This record gives sequence, C-alpha cells and structure tokens, in this order.
Amino acid sequence: MRYFYIQYIVSFFKCTLGIGEEKMKKPLSINTLNELIRLCLINAERFIEDAELLIEDDSYGHAFALAILAEEELVKASIYHIGMCSTSTHRPDRLLHPVVLAC
Repeated sequence: MRYFYIQYIVSFFKCTLGIGEEKMKKPLSINTLNELIRLCLINAERFIEDAELLIEDDSYGHAFALAILAEEELVKASIYHIGMCSTSTHRPDRLLHPVVLAC
C-alpha cells in the first residue's frame, strides 16, 4: 500500500512540474485522488500519534518534527482535494474523505 502511495506522489509532482519524460497525459481519476487523500490522512494521524508519544517522553524536538510532517500530509491532502474540486463532474459534497480547507 505504501508503494502505491509513494508511486502516485512522485508521479503527480513530476507531472505537475514537467520533470523528465513524464508529462500530464490525463488527470488522475476521482477514485485515485480519493485514495491519495485517504492515505495522506492516515499518515498525518500516525505522525501525530507518534508525536504524542514523544511528548510523553519529553522529546519535544522530535515531536515537533513529526508534527511538521503531519502538517505536510494535510497540505498534500488539501492539494488533492482542490484537484478533485476543479473537475467539472465532481461535487465536493460527495467526497469520501472530505478535507476542510482553512481560510
């Protein structure tokens, strides 16, 4: 499952940036974006759980680092959510994993 996630993250950013041979040939499907959002949220939750354990052991620096990684996962989930909302056939109220974007 992690390979799937890593493969799509790398592919998505390479296509977006136009790096190397990969160009955006077609947009990612709604199902793929939903899966990426789900995996980002799972990773963020794990980082926070681990950060809480480190705080209990007075390891604040490492806990802070994991909190930043969790934040990055939430930003990626938000980016995928925006990508889903930009398609004309998608309705944001029907997301499997809604992401609330802070203003």
